[in-house]
Parts: sequence; structure tokens; C-alpha cells
Amino acid sequence: MNPVQQDLRTSGGDFCGAWSNLAFGDRTNLTQVNPDTLKGWGTRPYDWKFGVAIQQEVLPRVSVEVSYNRRWFGNFFYTDNQLLGPADYDEVTITAPRHEGLPDGGGYPVTFLVVKGPNFNQQRNYFTFASDYGEDTRYWHGVDTTINARTTWGLTLQGGTVTGRGVRDNCEITAKLPETVGGAQVDACHVAELWLTSFRGLASYRMPRVDVLISATMRSQPATTPAGAVAMNGSSLAANYNVSNAIIQAQLGRPLVGGAQNVSVNLLKPGEQYQDRLNAVDMRFAKTLRFGQKRADIGIDLYNLFNGNTATGYDQGFGTDGATWLRPTAVLNPRFVRFNVTFDF
Repeated sequence: MNPVQQDLRTSGGDFCGAWSNLAFGDRTNLTQVNPDTLKGWGTRPYDWKFGVAIQQEVLPRVSVEVSYNRRWFGNFFYTDNQLLGPADYDEVTITAPRHEGLPDGGGYPVTFLVVKGPNFNQQRNYFTFASDYGEDTRYWHGVDTTINARTTWGLTLQGGTVTGRGVRDNCEITAKLPETVGGAQVDACHVAELWLTSFRGLASYRMPRVDVLISATMRSQPATTPAGAVAMNGSSLAANYNVSNAIIQAQLGRPLVGGAQNVSVNLLKPGEQYQDRLNAVDMRFAKTLRFGQKRADIGIDLYNLFNGNTATGYDQGFGTDGATWLRPTAVLNPRFVRFNVTFDF
């Protein structure tokens, strides 16, 4: 090594040497693709929506609308690791630890899968249709209600609810592709969510003589996290519990493969438990100033009027004792004021 090379290495600079990755440019993708998934009519994933609504005037200038909506999905794809099958997994059943945050305080049976055999870390993947293995059913349905009222003295009121739930079932597929289960419980392949209801309201009034607009909006909704899959109200909570190697060995008579010290399993099923409801009220005050044919709106917006601090994110790692489980990691944005001016000409 010459002095220039030594200086570049010790100073953190670049050094040109022999290429070490001798596999660069080789085709190393281990996933085979079913060619039928790449072409043809009706191959891509789809979703259909059906809705029916009834609207009726119940009082002068007051109407009620009720609608039923259903949305269903199909043509899903799965990746099958052909080196693993049902015979390469063992079922393990443990008792959930006691914790006040778990359903019924814990103490219920939890059954999950652990891999065994020499192919536990090998892959020979095949990407194909879900229908090659069984049915994958996913749909969401719910009922919307809306009430509208426009009074003769300028007050506008609107309120409504949305109540719905998602239903998903891929048990036939997970029975043949256990590698797709991950850390979920065995019977979590069938999910019928709780019926969740959101409330919304709006009131608006323009004071005639001073031309000042006063309005407010209200919302009360289940604080679900953004949906990670179709046909759901939003992701529910998880309680990822670390099951030690000692527990596995005591039940199966063998340790976890690959020298793993623990395996993570979700003590909660999808759709079983959600965060606290999120409630918020926003208000707006706006004054209109007119200059001939020109107009300026000067407004003050108040967000989260009552300064609610509902948690919107949680630590969902249960660990071994649940000491930090459901510790808030994010809260609703605090009350804040925004001034704005809109000039129309």
C-alpha cells in the first residue's frame, strides 16, 4: 500500500480497489411469478361499491337522509414460500398475562405458530392468485345518517353519524400458507370488527347587520390509526408480547429454531380493541368588508377549542410485562389560532 492509499484510508477518503461483490448484475430474485397474474381480463384487484339512500323532509326546511353502503374487494395475490408448509409449523398455546388493559384483564388462551425444520430461513417464493389456495373475503358496510336544517333567520345546522364495520376472512388460505400469519393468533384469520360510530356536526350563522360569520364544527370518532389494509374502519391496537424460548421449549420439547431467544405474538386480535375516542370542536369568526365590487374576508380560526389532549399514538409493544404498553407516543394537536385574510376582486 503506497502512502497516498494509506492517507486516503485513514482520513476517511475514497479508495479504489478490487470489486468485492462478485454477484453484482446477477439475477438473484428468488420470487417466481405466475404469468397469468400479468395479463388478462379481470386479473387486477378490484373493489365494488353499492349504496342506497332515502331522503325525506320531516319539517319545513329540515330534511333527514339515511343511506346504506357496502364496499367489497377481490382478486388478491399472495406469495407462497414453497419451501414451507403446514407441516413446518407447530401450534403453541399460552395464557395471556394478566393486565388491566387486555380483554377481561388477560388470562385467556392465545394460540400461534412457530416454525420448525431445516427450511425455516430458506425461500423459494411463488407469487400467484389468492384463489389458488382458497377464498379471501373482505368487505365493509355501514349506515350513514344526515340531518340538515336551514332556518329562516339564517342559522344552518347539519349533523350526522356513520356506523360501520369491516369483515375479513382468509382462513382457507392461511391454513395452506402458514408463513403469511406472522405474529398473529391462529384464529385471527377471521375478523368481524366492532361496529364503530362517528358523530359530526356543523352550525353556521351570519349576523345580518354586522355581516359577521360565526361557525363551529364538532367531530367525535374512534381514534383508529390509518388503515393498513382494505375493508376496515382503521387499524386497531396491538399488544406484541415476547414469548421466551424457555416457554416454547417447555411446551414443544424443543427450542426456537435459529437460536432465537423469543418470538413475538399479538395478544389482541384485529378489530378487538381500539384507542380512546377523539373529540374536537373547531370554530371560525369571519368579518366581511366590502369596497365597491371588491370584498375582503378577515377571519379567526380556533382549532381544538377545548384543548383536548387525547392520545393519537401508543406504544404497542407489550414486551414481557406490559409496563410500557399503551404509553402515549403522540397526542392531539393542541389548541391554536390562525388569522387569515381573503381578498376577492
